[in-house]
Amino acid sequence: MSTNYKIDDEYCLKAIDNKLASLEISELLRIKNELLKDNKDTSIIDKAINENKRRTIIMEKEKEREDKERSKQFRRGLFWGLVSGLTSDSSSSSNNSKSDNDLMPWEEDAIKNDHYEPHNFEEEELEEDDYYYDDDK
Repeated sequence: MSTNYKIDDEYCLKAIDNKLASLEISELLRIKNELLKDNKDTSIIDKAINENKRRTIIMEKEKEREDKERSKQFRRGLFWGLVSGLTSDSSSSSNNSKSDNDLMPWEEDAIKNDHYEPHNFEEEELEEDDYYYDDDK
C-alpha cells in the first residue's frame, strides 16, 4: 500500500524560516562557519543572521523608547507632585494634621496634662432584661 503525500513547498520553506528565526545569533554563525568549511552556499544563513540582527536592533530601540517614556512619566509625576505640594495652603495642612488625630479637645487637654489613659473606660451595667430585650420581640 503506497501513500501519496503532497508536499507544500511554501509550507516547508516557512517552517525552515521560522526555525532559523528562532535560533540564536551564535548558533547561526556556527552553522555558517560549517557551511563555509564545506564550501556550501550560505545565502540563506546570511539572510537569517541579518534578520536576527535587525530584530535585535528593533527590540533595543523599542526598549530605549519605553525607558524614555517611563522616565518622562516619572519626571512629569514628580513635577506635578512638587507643584501640588508647594501650592497647597499651609493652613489646610495644619487642619489636616488635627483631623488625623481624631481627638476631642478635652482629650488633647488631658494628654497635655498627662492625665489621659486611652484604655480607661467604664462599662455600662446592663440588667439581664436589657441585654435580652431584642430576643423578646
